[in-house]
Order: sequence, then structure tokens, then C-alpha cells
Amino acid sequence: MGVIQPAVAGRPGARWRAAAVRVGLSWPRDPVRVFLFAFVVVTVSRLHQYVGAVAKLHPPLLFFALAAAWALVNPRLLNFGRLVRRWPFKVLVGLGIVACLSAPAGISLGHSAVFILNGYSKTLIATVLLMALLQRARDVSMFIWAYVISCLILALIAVMYHLVSSGDGGIARLAELETYDANDLGVVVVVGVPLTLLTLTTSGRIGKALSLAVLGAIGVTIARTGSRGAFVGLMCVGLLLLVWLKQFALWKRLAFVAVTGTAIAVAAPAGYWQQMRTIFNPEEDYNWTAVNGRKAIAMRAWGYFKAYPVLGLGINNFQMAEGTISPMAENYQEGMPGIKWSAAHNSFLQVGTEMGPLGLALWSSLVVGGIVGMRRLRRRLPKRWASGDQEQRFIYASTLYLPIALVGFAVSAAFVSFAYLDPIYLLAAYVTGIYACAEQRLRQERIAALSGGPPAAGVTGGPWRHPRG
Repeated sequence: MGVIQPAVAGRPGARWRAAAVRVGLSWPRDPVRVFLFAFVVVTVSRLHQYVGAVAKLHPPLLFFALAAAWALVNPRLLNFGRLVRRWPFKVLVGLGIVACLSAPAGISLGHSAVFILNGYSKTLIATVLLMALLQRARDVSMFIWAYVISCLILALIAVMYHLVSSGDGGIARLAELETYDANDLGVVVVVGVPLTLLTLTTSGRIGKALSLAVLGAIGVTIARTGSRGAFVGLMCVGLLLLVWLKQFALWKRLAFVAVTGTAIAVAAPAGYWQQMRTIFNPEEDYNWTAVNGRKAIAMRAWGYFKAYPVLGLGINNFQMAEGTISPMAENYQEGMPGIKWSAAHNSFLQVGTEMGPLGLALWSSLVVGGIVGMRRLRRRLPKRWASGDQEQRFIYASTLYLPIALVGFAVSAAFVSFAYLDPIYLLAAYVTGIYACAEQRLRQERIAALSGGPPAAGVTGGPWRHPRG
């Protein structure tokens, strides 16, 4: 497989490719990468939903279909042979099977089936395509940048929206967004903090400057969401950064945390810190006492789990259960106030009640397995990679920042129903890609050591160059 030679001024697109390399991006040369990159950006940022005419074209579905079609025509661009042996791929297959089995076993076959066909299947298949594509560190870097760019888009949109006060002296926060609600938006950008730090520490000067800007923008966005779940998730991310980033001096670790923290402090709206203080007094919050608070929802969820202990309520049926088989629905009488079809407000609770214990174990393994797996891989890697060539540094750094991103997701997603949305599946794809490129690089170094020579230039070391598409 050949490599593209360094760009020259006379070649079409050379300046754009050179700029992308300076940022830290690897310029995509084949349509599969282009379409999947666009798919990740529009899926995470949901930018198209702000333009009615564009939204009608369904860009995520369009880019997904184009990527899948091109992959079918050009299967050599993907590597499914090694993929089938990796545990994240097996987990995805297991989740797909359990989701399909839960549908007829739950309370509404049609509701689950429509969700699987129109949404969840696309997420799983797109993740598998991405896993098969991420064979080299430059590919993983490119798609992590896709997530970082998405966070920047979300931050810019969040700044443009007016804050809405609860009207009773409560916090002013984002509301009536056309994409995520405020709490969901918080989860997306919390995951983006460690990924942006990864691009910050592994990119060139332009990439570092852009990453710093994104970190500050994420802080502003978290403040404007008013989300306590996002705040707790960010605190956990910050703590892990201080504890795990031992290769950096303490002042640098504090500076990483301070960029986002300062942005939150500056942008915090009225009532923000009062809202955050309620985290330490949960008994005084409506979520502890209200019939539709998180405590009451969790207690009802335990009842659903006992009633459907094997395959659950059926994927995407929690809200339907609230409106049809909950104690409130069973005791409903004419003239009473309407029943709120509440979401689970906890991703682990959502999966456990909708897909049973097996679905919960599989889904949780994407989170826990990714954290443990990356930490184990880091111990296997030579410590000299921390100051090695660009590929070595990126792989070594990824084994640190990806687990932190997974922790940030796990904590913040415990406050929202986020089990079937894209961030956790993208993180699983990134983890799979790091496994692939780390094992390939280690194998090449072993071969080079046995042969007494360095790895071939342009294959593992040197500039990040894309194979010809």
C-alpha cells in the first residue's frame, strides 16, 4: 500500500492538507472516511436541526448510507478480519441481539421495533463501520477531532441561545434547544473535555490553540446548561486529570483544569452556584420528594425490573411503561391530573429495565471494559512512547484520556437517559482503534528488533500519511 508524498503547492488541495496536518488532522483521502467524518460531526452536533431545509434531507442518515455503500463497493478500505476478535465488536453484536429479543418480550413490540429500525440499528452499524476503519493512529486522531469540532459547534450554538429562568428565583439556563435538552448537552460536552485535552497534547501549534478555545467554550456551555449531572461529571474528570496526568508537572495539570473551570466561573448564570450546592443536600430537592422525581422513578423502575426480569420492558419502552403499567397509570381515574411519561433519567437504569440484566451487563462493559482495557494497555506500552514519535505519543496519550472520557460519560450519563445515543458508541470505536494501532505498532517494533533494523519509514514512524483511497 503506497503513501501520499508530502503536499506541494502545485497539487490540488495541498494547502488544505498542509493546514490539516498542522492542526493535527489527517486529511481523509477516501469517501468512506469523508462520509463517516461528516456523519460523526452532524450526529454529535446535530447542526442540521437548526436549518429546516437541511434537516429534511436527514444528513446523518444520508452520510451513513453513503459511507456504507462505498464500503460495500470498496471493502479493502475496512478490516473486519481483526475486528471480529475484539471485545467491543462482540459487545455491539450482543447488544443488537438482546435489543431484538427484548422487543417481543416487552410491553410494546411495535414501539421497540420502530426504534430499532429507525435509530438503534443505524448507531450500531455505523459504529462497526468506524471500528473497521480505525486501523491507524492517524485515523483515530481524525475522528476524535470530529468529536472536538462537534463540541465547538454545540458551544457556539449554546452561546447564541438566551437563558430561561424558572420564574421562581431559580437558575437561568438553556431551554427550548432544537437538539439536546440542557442536561443531555452537558453529557456530550463533558465527554469532549478529555478528548479535547488529547488533541491539545498531541497536535501542532494551530491544533493546540484550537483545542484551548474549545476547552474554554465547553466550560461556558456547561455553565449555561445549569446541569448538576454535567457539573459532577466534570468534577470527576478534573480529579482524574490531576491524579493520572503524572507525566505533566502539577502546574500544567492545574492549568488544564483551570481553563474550563475559569470559563464556568465567568459564564455562570444567575443561580448557578446555588443550584450546584443542592448536590450536597439531595433530601431538600424535588427529585427526592416529587412523584416524578428521580427517587420515585428509580423505585418504579425496580418494580418494572421485577415484573420483566429476563429481557426487560423492551428497548425504548421505559416512558411507555410510566404511562401504561406504572402504579399511577393503574390507579388513574377520570378527572385526575394527567400522567407524565417520564424518562428513566439514568442510563444504567434505562438499559437494565428495558433490556434486562444481560443488556445491562453488555452495555456497562462498554464503559467499564473500556476504562480497564485502556489502563491495562497503557501498562503494556513502552514508557519511551510518551516522548517518542507522533504516532507513539498519540497512542500512549490515548490510553490515558479515553478512560477519563469514559468516566466522565458514566458519571454524567447517570443523570440522563443516554444509553442509545452516540457518545458511548463513539468512545467504544476509539478504544477499538487504539487497540488496533497499538498492537500493530508493537508487532512492527518486535519484527524490527528481530531483524536488527528500524521500522520502515512512512509505515509506523514519521509523518502521519494516509493510504491511497
